Amino acid sequence: MKVPDSVALASSLHPLVMKAEGAANHRPWKRTRADAYSEEVGRRLEAGFFIPATDYINALQYRAFALEEILAEVFSTVDVLHTPVLPIPPPRWSRPRTVTVRPICRWWSR
Repeated sequence: MKVPDSVALASSLHPLVMKAEGAANHRPWKRTRADAYSEEVGRRLEAGFFIPATDYINALQYRAFALEEILAEVFSTVDVLHTPVLPIPPPRWSRPRTVTVRPICRWWSR
């Protein structure tokens, strides 16, 4: 299956959208409880406060176009797309294990 080229551009826009939305959602707490955020998370949220609305809206518009293109191309050849959702191997039924959140959060915050 060929992955559409729009996937790369949509992926490159994700940090912009994530920072803008994170800043909007956390603004009240960030202003009143800044010390509750780690330095890294605080920097990311603060970066979101400086993203122009036009850039954010353009990214959302392109994301909608890209998603339409991706879905049309991918699902023209398959009925189900099964992909991993976490960067860790799944636990085995015979040997369940607990997973700490910190390594996953570190991976996600790259």
